[in-house]
Amino acid sequence: MPLLNKVKPDRITDLLVGAGFREVRSVEMKEVCAAEYDAMPLRYRLAYKHERYTITGLK
Repeated sequence: MPLLNKVKPDRITDLLVGAGFREVRSVEMKEVCAAEYDAMPLRYRLAYKHERYTITGLK
């Protein structure tokens, strides 16, 4: 799910735990961000400030 408005993954993991998920983890996807950034045209790189995380859990 997209994390809009700079929502930190800790907030999402707390919500998932509260919803009954267990073993909830978030992993920063630095390599994906770097590859995506490198492939962007200059105008997008100047404006790009997003972070990507994978959040997993068991229900």
